[in-house]
Amino acid sequence: MDLNQLLSAKGIDPKTSRVLVMRHTPKEPELRKALPWLASDKQDVFNCYQQFQQPREEKQLDAAAYVASFIGRPRAEAVFVGLYSVRGSRPVTRRRFWRIPENATLRKLGAIGWRGRTIARLVRGSISGSRTCTRSGKVNSW
Repeated sequence: MDLNQLLSAKGIDPKTSRVLVMRHTPKEPELRKALPWLASDKQDVFNCYQQFQQPREEKQLDAAAYVASFIGRPRAEAVFVGLYSVRGSRPVTRRRFWRIPENATLRKLGAIGWRGRTIARLVRGSISGSRTCTRSGKVNSW
């Protein structure tokens, strides 16, 4: 079953529902190694990680209704984490960013810290799991 089939099975039309596919591939080695564990056992920390993005991705998040979240693996593979509803965003200062407890955990894993200007409110939906997916062709940041 591919992502479009998963979405359709939940009544989400992948062509009209503004689904943003995020393939998380952190550059920080400790964080990259820990990301699967965070996604399965520390979902609040994983969600905090994906809620803060660079300005370009912030704009994409603001325009999306859903986020299909994946953890990148070598080559063209990725592990599906879950589908999240985007419920808006709000500005966050650097000071406020570091007051969020989950960011202390991310910092210990080498996360670079405050990256953007807003936090997106992402709510995990009923589609989740650890399915491995592949993508053919050139892989950049799908």
